[in-house]
Amino acid sequence: MYIMFTTGVAGWLVYGILTGSLPIIVANMVTLLLASVILCLKVRNTLQARAQGAAVATSAPIAS
Repeated sequence: MYIMFTTGVAGWLVYGILTGSLPIIVANMVTLLLASVILCLKVRNTLQARAQGAAVATSAPIAS
């Protein structure tokens, strides 16, 4: 869901560049930078959680 937001901000940045509107460009550059940082942290955290979950699930003994 957050990737949709980040993509939308990138779209607005492109629109601002094409129209030459400095306020739209600056606002969306700042927003895209911050949204990209958050998205990268979110993806990294999700991948780490999946890797730890898979390691725990595969290393646990089977209950009989």
